[in-house]
Amino acid sequence: MKQSVLIGIGGCGTKCVEAAIHLAASQKLNNFIYPIIIDQDKANGNIERLKNVINSYLKLNEASKGIPRDWPFSNIIKKYDELLPIAPVNENLNFASAIGEPSMSKEEQKLVGALFTPNQLSDYVLNQGFKKRAHMGSLLFEDFINREKNKDLNEEGLNKICNELKASTNVEVTIFASLFGGTGISGFNNIGKYFKEKLSNAQLRVVLLTPYFSLNSHESSNEDAALVKSDSDMVATRIALEIYGSEIKKVFNKIMIIGSDLKHVGDEKPSENYVPYGRNQVNKAHVFELIAASSIFNELQQKDGVLEFNINTTREKLPVTIGSHEVPLNEFFESIGIDLNNLKKLLNFSRLLSLMHEENLLQNESWSKRQPWINRGDQDTLINWGVRYFNWFKEMKNWKLINLDYESIINKYDPYKFNSKLTIYLHKNKNDLGSLLKTIEILKM
Repeated sequence: MKQSVLIGIGGCGTKCVEAAIHLAASQKLNNFIYPIIIDQDKANGNIERLKNVINSYLKLNEASKGIPRDWPFSNIIKKYDELLPIAPVNENLNFASAIGEPSMSKEEQKLVGALFTPNQLSDYVLNQGFKKRAHMGSLLFEDFINREKNKDLNEEGLNKICNELKASTNVEVTIFASLFGGTGISGFNNIGKYFKEKLSNAQLRVVLLTPYFSLNSHESSNEDAALVKSDSDMVATRIALEIYGSEIKKVFNKIMIIGSDLKHVGDEKPSENYVPYGRNQVNKAHVFELIAASSIFNELQQKDGVLEFNINTTREKLPVTIGSHEVPLNEFFESIGIDLNNLKKLLNFSRLLSLMHEENLLQNESWSKRQPWINRGDQDTLINWGVRYFNWFKEMKNWKLINLDYESIINKYDPYKFNSKLTIYLHKNKNDLGSLLKTIEILKM
């Protein structure tokens, strides 16, 4: 059984881990998955959303252990509450204090003064991540790694996890990070080096995202905010790849870069209202995050250590719909190694659960009694998962340049038809959660 350590650094990294947890529900593999989030913005709404997704998955996995099955929910998640997330820096410190500037020698202080402005040194917004401040964030990440290395093996942190996994023969560490924000680019290489040193038995993979959405910087007074689609961000991304290029290949066994190119970043936004940080920042899912997450379940084409994946954009004619004639749905999912048939079943099931929630059907005694697959003890667990899964997938159709056509998966099966199928195929005529999931596994569609 493979031990998959998933490390999401920053906001985009968190969204990729969320996609991986959702995909784990439909994959036949039996992985142990260890989700870890490293982000200075501990209160970020995307992190809270990920926690809820993990919790709903865990409840389904735990409550359905009675009946053996290849899927769904066969992958096992090892949850560390204290690692969702880890903040690299004490947020009550300003940057000068975080790097120990007051105790430095005069010569060192002069050097720091030449590299950073007085405003940067006195800045206390370390709970907001390192937007556009990768030069500062990388220094803080280096200090963070040194502190983690010195932790006792029984103390909560990265050392403890590495100690748990050091005897395993099949370990893969995957780091998800963006190259255009600040936190991801600040930390992915330092984190990679740490695991290369501490977990020498592991295969190390990094999935790097280039700009694929924009932000309304003019709506914020934060001087560090800027358009992610701007030329400077793309230039910064290219510079980062040139600077880190040789180091990345030394650290990681596999490298995947995904996102938009210089011509097609677009002006789409991840949410209606610009929220730079905090609990109100909840970004809609993107198909690039799904592709990034799929990498932990399959082996994409590899060339010289770099994973290559290309969506056929019909010679730069945008927008591209995945599920159209140009990019058929089955070919797309086959190319990223995801079982489309299984995903169809779960999407239709989650659509039914979402409808039950929206129309409050469970309060209709007459209706619910006619559904033999409904177990009153499990209904809240199912609804909680189903609403999150359906909304996650549906969000990917709301992007203009590249969208995932979920209607092409579910349009043949209205929720009530799927409801009837569950009744017809109900496994051994039981309505416990394990039997229900076994029914979905063997369902004919």
